[in-house]
Amino acid sequence: MTTIYIHRIDQVQPLRLSDGTACTLIPCKTPTGRGFTFTFLNPLHGNFWRASIMDGDVIRVASINGAEQFQIALH
Repeated sequence: MTTIYIHRIDQVQPLRLSDGTACTLIPCKTPTGRGFTFTFLNPLHGNFWRASIMDGDVIRVASINGAEQFQIALH
């Protein structure tokens, strides 16, 4: 399982993952509130969107490389 380390969830920020790859967290507005887009700079991981994020969340994503699991770590 790959851990995504997040420092703030209220603004766009570059992220580092436990496997050394990079990602960008983009908060966005939705008709029902807000959400978060995770955009990876490396094709090793697939991009995904979440309606909410909390410390310890486990996210399962189907990508071109197969099923992946990410865990959120808020700091």
